[in-house]
Amino acid sequence: VIDKINCLRNEIKSVWSRLNINDCENDKDLKKFVHDNLENLFEQNKKHFILNVLIKESEKLNKVKKDNMSKLIESFDLEIKKYCQKMFMSEKQIKKLLQTSQEIFSMNPKYLILEYENKIEELEYSYKESKDLFEKVGSWLEMWQNYVKFEEKTRDSSRLKQKGYN
Repeated sequence: VIDKINCLRNEIKSVWSRLNINDCENDKDLKKFVHDNLENLFEQNKKHFILNVLIKESEKLNKVKKDNMSKLIESFDLEIKKYCQKMFMSEKQIKKLLQTSQEIFSMNPKYLILEYENKIEELEYSYKESKDLFEKVGSWLEMWQNYVKFEEKTRDSSRLKQKGYN
C-alpha cells in the first residue's frame, strides 16, 4: 500500500508540474496527502483512504492529460527542437525525431509522454557530453559568417567611391 501511495504521489506531482496546475486549484486535503510527510499521515491510520483519494486524483489528471495532449506535445516538440538546434542537427534529423514520436502516439497515446521524456533526456545528455564541441562549432560558424560578409564587402567596387575612401 505504501509503495502504491508513493508511486501515485510522484505521478501526481509530475503531472501538476507538467500541466502547470497550481496548488491553489487543488483540494487542501489532497495537497496534504501529496506534499506532507507520509509518516504523519500514516499515524492517523488512513492508508486506504489516502490511497483511494490519490487514485481518484490520478484518474482525474489522466483525463486532463488527454484533454491537454496537444499542449503537451507542442511543449515537448519545442524542447526537442531547442536541443537539436544547439547540436546543429539538420531539419531532416529533427523531422525524423518528431516523426517517430507521432508514430508511437498513433499506436498508444499512453506511452507518448514517456517517449518524449526519454528523447529529451537523451538529447540533453548528448548535449552536455559534447557541450564544449558544440560551443566551439557555434563560434566557428559565427566567425565564418563574419568572414563571408567581409568578403562580400571587399568585392563591392563601389566601396571605394563612398565618402571617406578617396
